[in-house]
Amino acid sequence: MAWEFPERPSGKGLLWKQIFHIETITKWGPSGSATIASLRVTRLLVKHKKPFTDGEILKSCFLEAADSLFDGMKNKQEISNCIKELQLSKQSIVRRAESISENVLSQLKKDLYACSCFSLQFDESNDAIDIAQLCVFSRLIFHDLTVKEELFAIIPMKERTTGENIYNSFKTFLLSFELLPLMKKLVSITTDGAPAMIGNQNGFIAFCRKDEHFPKFLSYHCIIHQHALCGKMLNFNYVMETTVKIINSIRAKPLQRRLFRLFLEQVDAIYGDLPLHCDIRWLSKGLILSRFRELLSYIKEFSKENNKNWHFLENPDWLINLAFLTDITSKLNELNLELQGKNRYIIDMISSINAFIMKLELWISQIRKENFTHFPNIEDEFTKQLVNKNHYVNEFAMVLEKIMNEFNNRFSDFKKITILCSFFVSPSMDVDIENISEEFSKMFDVDRRKSQIEIINLKNDITLKLHSNVNMWKFMSQEKYPILIDSYQRILSCFGSTYLSETLFSSMKMIKSQHRTRLTDDHLGDCMRIAKAYTSQNLK
Repeated sequence: MAWEFPERPSGKGLLWKQIFHIETITKWGPSGSATIASLRVTRLLVKHKKPFTDGEILKSCFLEAADSLFDGMKNKQEISNCIKELQLSKQSIVRRAESISENVLSQLKKDLYACSCFSLQFDESNDAIDIAQLCVFSRLIFHDLTVKEELFAIIPMKERTTGENIYNSFKTFLLSFELLPLMKKLVSITTDGAPAMIGNQNGFIAFCRKDEHFPKFLSYHCIIHQHALCGKMLNFNYVMETTVKIINSIRAKPLQRRLFRLFLEQVDAIYGDLPLHCDIRWLSKGLILSRFRELLSYIKEFSKENNKNWHFLENPDWLINLAFLTDITSKLNELNLELQGKNRYIIDMISSINAFIMKLELWISQIRKENFTHFPNIEDEFTKQLVNKNHYVNEFAMVLEKIMNEFNNRFSDFKKITILCSFFVSPSMDVDIENISEEFSKMFDVDRRKSQIEIINLKNDITLKLHSNVNMWKFMSQEKYPILIDSYQRILSCFGSTYLSETLFSSMKMIKSQHRTRLTDDHLGDCMRIAKAYTSQNLK
């Protein structure tokens, strides 16, 4: 028997309706429909990161709801009997979760056989009991250019997390599920840039390159991680540390926080509280600086009422530096948000990075001319302070130049494929055919002479010019352009970041929390696979 799961509705009120269908029960009979309903409930429980024991609570809710919803109906007793047959004990939910996870993994395996190529991203993080969980996501590209992102594996690392240990654990997983032969389709591996991953001699990537089962593949350091490292070039610690100190003085004591929130409510402030800073969160610094500056006048007034003398809150130099730091971190945050998200192609991410570098060039030029159009907080602060702008203009321009140089240095690896990405986005543009074919040969080990001929044919293909540059790849003949189509699919498969792994770790903290530490590694893997699986929407 094959069954399909419907799409999850957005409203919570539809949850019971999605799980329990009277039509399904009537069609398949009590025993068959009870099994299907049990599977549906299990999938929803795991998707919502709920404990296995909540199945029994749901069953009780069904019975209570049915007693009122179907009161007065002739088949009320029949419906109640069907609900009672639901297998929602803890043991049943566990078995169902194992079955669904196995089904999802089997579909992933079929997709791996069917796809043209795929890429992987690796990251690891500790769970609630400090077991390192290695997360592996895959992006599969099919012959029709369909793209699918799936959780490839969750591998517990109970010992050390050296490059060799990660490599051995991953290869053991491949062997146990008979996936090692499929590694020949691997295009690239993206990691978080940790030494255990990218070490020249003993890193995970180095061990994979030495393994004959792995092809010649590309490797990248997560763009978002590198972006965060570039942001650390902002050497304004005295401003940041002081800001955090003031926020902590208000947030540290419950009474102070209550009084401050009450004060903001009385003065009708746009915000009702100050956020705490968390250095490991990508957007934290920009958010607290922006909020702090918008509430600065209220913070000054509240501090005076509570006999707190923060003298630097009246210091023009400190305030101007705070304004600059607020502006530049907000721009870094905007770039960070552009780089995040599912189905983000490396072509788009490189475009965002290149655009930001050009913006930095523009901002440096404008600031040197005392034009602060793109820095509203600085412009606002300069209107309040009677200071010499020249000193700050040179200082801020130097800081932006330092950031720009860091971006240029860190993203040099991605520049190697920029020329190919530009060609794939706009094949009709004027390009150096020999240069493009050489890049194809270096990156994908293809016949340079054949690629040159295909490029020439493509640039003069009148039929394909009827389609847009992006959509034209779907209409290209595999027989006529085998090298170009294969290379385009490889570029599409590449991950630019480890965003999917990072979001999965957020789910892991909810699934295996401090209240659920006895969850085994196998069951944690099952829950994470179901919670993030695309194929679990259509189990067969």
